[in-house]
Amino acid sequence: MYLLNYWVADNIYYDHDFVYGSPLDQLYFMAEDVMEHKRTICEGYSNLLQALIQAQGIPCISTDTYSVTGNFSESNYKETGINHTHVEAYVNDRWVVMDATWDSRNVYKDGEFTHYDPIIRYFDATPAYFSFTHKLNVRPSW
Repeated sequence: MYLLNYWVADNIYYDHDFVYGSPLDQLYFMAEDVMEHKRTICEGYSNLLQALIQAQGIPCISTDTYSVTGNFSESNYKETGINHTHVEAYVNDRWVVMDATWDSRNVYKDGEFTHYDPIIRYFDATPAYFSFTHKLNVRPSW
């Protein structure tokens, strides 16, 4: 799984053009589209990584969170919205948390791809480390 997370982080680009104003029809969420166009936002990163992990026969889910750059502060720690998604895979009787979006530093901006080597900080992160920047928002099922 590490290599799959690394591959996605290294080969997919965060779509700043969409985030800052491109039309919705130019955003790619589906795993196949992300593979073809090489750009997306967190949902596409997660969909692609989930599909690659599941293709190996490993159970994997996408998980919605409220996430912040830096650490939570007094002004945002009570936030209950959802603004991010990552994946969790079940291996060796435990869940492995990973976030290829945050491990990637690649940028698609102004119609150009800029590649940076990934920094793998969010693969199999401990719950304590992950919770500095990601908060699960569990909703009642009723």
